[in-house]
Order: sequence, then structure tokens, then C-alpha cells
Amino acid sequence: RLRAVLDRDASASGFIYAVRTTGIYCRPGCPSRSPKPENVRFFDTPAQAEQAGFRPCERCRPDDPAHRDIVSERVATACRTIERALADGGPPPSLETLARDAGLSPSHFQRLFKSRTGITPKEYAQAVRDERVRDALTNGQSVTEAIYTAGFGAPSRFYENADQTLGMPPTVYRKGGQGLTIRFATDDSFL
Repeated sequence: RLRAVLDRDASASGFIYAVRTTGIYCRPGCPSRSPKPENVRFFDTPAQAEQAGFRPCERCRPDDPAHRDIVSERVATACRTIERALADGGPPPSLETLARDAGLSPSHFQRLFKSRTGITPKEYAQAVRDERVRDALTNGQSVTEAIYTAGFGAPSRFYENADQTLGMPPTVYRKGGQGLTIRFATDDSFL
């Protein structure tokens, strides 16, 4: 439990911790300053911590079960907003627009988005576009149609990263990699 607290492991669950010197109890993933191990006490529920005289943290709100889901809900809403914008053929919404819709500052929203998804909103929009191109090419659309269907404003924007996105030229991808020679190697590793 202490390792989860010191690592700020948000996936750790089933307990909360309290800090004697501050009189506050938190969730293991709370972004507050890491406590000294000798000042930490563990509880199974917020009610137990309150009975022991601790009050809830105002950052992670361990006494409010819905609070934990609020951030995930805001991120999921932003993902749907990005997907809708790209589905309509327009550009993805700006970070400022997504943050305003979530009721947060752009920098805070970006940190929360990245903490939940592992990528930034811009990278998410790029991944959605890339997936749409792959789907369109697989479904038989021409390369040009696929590029515009995916929401790229110009072919040059797509071709900048086409080799990275598809791993091969778009026309070869569209044909299912037919005639492509794939080479690979293996090597021993400590992993």
C-alpha cells in the first residue's frame, strides 16, 4: 500500500491513506505532495478515516465516489468530440476548445487527458484519422477518397506520415500488401 501511495498509483484501490501531520486522507493516486512514510496510516473506507479524525482531501475527494469518474468522463467526452469533428470532415477541435468544454485550463486538461489515455488530444486526433484511412483503404476506396474521408485537409498532410501510419505505400496497403516482401529478424534479449 505504501509503495502505491509513494508511486501515486491511481489504479490502486481498496484503501485510502491518511497523513497524521496534515490531518487529511486521500486516494493512492492523489497528486498531492508525497507524505513521509512514518506519517501515513491506512484505512479501508473514508468513514474509518473520518472516525479517526481525518478530513477528506479537496484535490482527490476520496469521500466522493463520483469524483474519480468525472475526469474519465471529461476525457471520454473530449474523445467523442474529436471523433465527431473528424467524422464530419472538419478539423479536430483545438485544445482550448476541448478544455473550455471540460471546464478546465488547457494545460490542466492536457495533463488529465494524457494521464488517462497516454497520449495528447492532438495525438488522439491523429490516431483517429489514421484508423479512418486504414478502414477506408481496406474497404476499397481510392487513396484520394480515403484521405479526404479521414478528414485530412490536403493529401500532403497524409503523406507526411503515410509510411509510419501504414507501414507501406497507400496503394500497396489498399491491395492488402500484395506483392510486398516483409523481412524481419529476431535476437535474444534479457526481456
